[in-house]
Amino acid sequence: MSPTFPETSRTARVLSLLASALVTTALFSLAVLPIASIAAPPPGARCLPPLTHVQKRVLQHAERGVDDLRRFVWITRSIYGLDVFEEAQWAERRQRAAAACLSAPPSESASSE
Repeated sequence: MSPTFPETSRTARVLSLLASALVTTALFSLAVLPIASIAAPPPGARCLPPLTHVQKRVLQHAERGVDDLRRFVWITRSIYGLDVFEEAQWAERRQRAAAACLSAPPSESASSE
């Protein structure tokens, strides 16, 4: 009569689960780490609050000119309820703040967090 080893099958299952967890963790690290390094904010950007999706779009259109901003506000008026004059002023203030933030010494941008 040959001896049976029930512990062997349980050990094999545990090792299989550990190996799959290790592979999953490695794949996740490979997928997330490069994205995190690409999405890192530029130096000095920490002194400004992050932009919403709409604010990013307003800035993009404002940088292209007043006509493009006016067209964007007109097309999206029923969705976002934006005002051309207010958005133009906001974009100008945001661009000035970004320029000041980038030119500020590191100690000032770190203390304003």
